[in-house]
Amino acid sequence: MPDKNNKVIETEIYNRFSAIVKEKFTSLGNESQINQLDELYKRPEFAAEKRILNEMNSIGLSKGILSGLACFAFLRTSPKLISNYLRRRAGSNGADINSGA
Repeated sequence: MPDKNNKVIETEIYNRFSAIVKEKFTSLGNESQINQLDELYKRPEFAAEKRILNEMNSIGLSKGILSGLACFAFLRTSPKLISNYLRRRAGSNGADINSGA
């Protein structure tokens, strides 16, 4: 019964975490506090931090998009390339696929 015990523990951990998150977000629910934080972050002292964060995000985003496109292209073309390679290899050995030799 360790699976049931683990499930109970995981559920308890999730419930505690969600309670903490809900408490923190509801304490920030005051509209004036949120607006005050937004205005504070717009000040020039945070310009360098915002610039660094934007650079980090743009680097990661561009690398992520490029790797996603490369994976998509590879996964779309590789089955055809592999099957063509195997057909050519079977044909070069002189064996006929249909004859079973």
